[in-house]
Amino acid sequence: MLASFFFFLVIILFISLINIWFDIKEARINALLDKLAEVNRDMQATNKLEKGFYENETINPLFYKTGQSTYLAGHRKTIEHIRHNLDTLKRTQGLYAGSRVDSLTRLFNQYEVLFEKIVKETKYRGFKDYGLVGKMRKHIHYIEAHQQPLDLAKILMIRRHEKDFIIRRDLRYTTKMDTAVQLLKADIEQNIAQRNQRQELLVALNNYAHTFEELVKTDQVIGLNDKTGIKVRLIEVSGALDQVILNFNQHIRARAKVLKSQNKWLLSTVMMLGVGVMVFLAFFLTRILSRPIHRLSRSIHTIIQNDFSKEVAFEKVKTNDEIGRLSKDFHLMLKKMHSSIDKVKKSSEEIKRKRDLLLNSINYARKIQGAILPTEEEIQAYFPENFVIYSPMHVVSGDFYWIGKRKKKLFLAVVDCTGHGVPGGFMSMIGTILLNEIIIQHKTFAPAQVLEQLDKEIHLALRQDQNLNNDGMDLSLLMIEKAAEEADKDLPENLENMAVLLEQVQQNLPQNSFKVTFAGAKNSLFYVQENELREIKGTRRSIGGRKPLHKDAFQDHELLLEPGTNLYFTTDGLLDQHNQARKKYTKKRFVKVIDSHKEKTMLEQQEALQSDMYEHMGTEPQRDDITVLGISL
Repeated sequence: MLASFFFFLVIILFISLINIWFDIKEARINALLDKLAEVNRDMQATNKLEKGFYENETINPLFYKTGQSTYLAGHRKTIEHIRHNLDTLKRTQGLYAGSRVDSLTRLFNQYEVLFEKIVKETKYRGFKDYGLVGKMRKHIHYIEAHQQPLDLAKILMIRRHEKDFIIRRDLRYTTKMDTAVQLLKADIEQNIAQRNQRQELLVALNNYAHTFEELVKTDQVIGLNDKTGIKVRLIEVSGALDQVILNFNQHIRARAKVLKSQNKWLLSTVMMLGVGVMVFLAFFLTRILSRPIHRLSRSIHTIIQNDFSKEVAFEKVKTNDEIGRLSKDFHLMLKKMHSSIDKVKKSSEEIKRKRDLLLNSINYARKIQGAILPTEEEIQAYFPENFVIYSPMHVVSGDFYWIGKRKKKLFLAVVDCTGHGVPGGFMSMIGTILLNEIIIQHKTFAPAQVLEQLDKEIHLALRQDQNLNNDGMDLSLLMIEKAAEEADKDLPENLENMAVLLEQVQQNLPQNSFKVTFAGAKNSLFYVQENELREIKGTRRSIGGRKPLHKDAFQDHELLLEPGTNLYFTTDGLLDQHNQARKKYTKKRFVKVIDSHKEKTMLEQQEALQSDMYEHMGTEPQRDDITVLGISL
């Protein structure tokens, strides 16, 4: 028995040595493949970092200010790692990798030079207050801030062409810019009487135009698109790198396949000899070892079939060999497993309890938010023809709509608060409270004044002057009143023939017409008049948030509308909703759907809009809270 066991060990040792020798050779091959895979992964990482630099740092003022970038630092670090791996590959013997590594190195050098040049040109180009863009803004802001009378439309046209070029990278806008600059220059020479002031403005305008030309040249050097400039060369080099890496990988795998085939044949021969001897010896050893092993296996299977229940006892194998020690160790492991299972069950129950508490709290918050929203009956009482699409992204929404009435004035607001879920829900409750306080309690009626006061109250409530809280809201606000009643209010009291004059005014007004006053914070009002869907844009300013250096005052827009006129409101949740192709729904599509169904009932319009929205989304998840309201006066 002892001799058989010794012979068995010799065979095992011999096979193990052959296998180790084979593993060493295979490990070398795998190490080469791993290094090449690292090079490939690092190259993909550089592409991602390059993309991140284009998408984030080129519009990051801090990058232009400090010159520091995590993307560039990561890019340089990855390139160094690639060089290190290429050196390792070049030193490898037996795979003829030297010339291929040299080709890779040359291409990486070209890639690095091109990318560094793009970074340099991008810094020179600048963004916002830095580089060429910063100089342009400085010159044009000087002209805009000048006290002398200038044609604002010409200045705005220059800014528009500047923006169009920066966004679209189209050289046609340079010609338009030249024309706009010449028109503004003529306006300065014609309208600025004082020579010194005229000269200062012309110098600023010339500096602006020169800087714009330099910006255009810089963008041409970088590449107006992926088919011109340094960008196209960088793409070509990157593609060449990918192809060289692919060819290199195929070469190594082909060599590895040959080596593996040789090793496999040798190992198979030795294994066949060893297996024959092992089978012969195993026949005798099995008889000795099988009985306690079967007992241990049967006991383990019984434990497993009963899901490790404590009620099932483990049958120990009481021998002084490895089987006995294995049985003892399994019994110890089983006891610890029972203890761990008990702890896991307790933890699971505690997690479930806390999860239920959290869900109950969120659902209660949803009920509170639902309680402060106008009910269907309230909306129906004021607007018999209406539809409401209210789709929170989570259980609680950051959007809300509000209806209030004071005297003979009816107010309607559709609000999009910062955030969604529970944070957005808190903001919506604050907004509801403040609207009631400003309009109903303090009797501030003019929508523009309401928005100004709401902005102040949000800053005070969230202490935004004392911290970095930027939460706020965008909204549309309407005040609706009878046009005839408004005419009564506006008549002077000291006229002797007031009754006659009142009758004349009322005769000139459409029967039962409404005076609608609108003010918006970024959000628009859409309405149908003369069978045409029209839009009144809100002021480009949010309620609350960080105070800008310059902010436009909210404006009232007054409309005289007939009964039956349709009005529509939407938050940006619908307009910014992506589909599977990452394309937004857009305001253009919203207007098209509303315009094509404007003569139908409100219910039919709602069904058409929801159907189009779901068709656009497909399987794409909702990105934000969605609120759309439609009413008929």
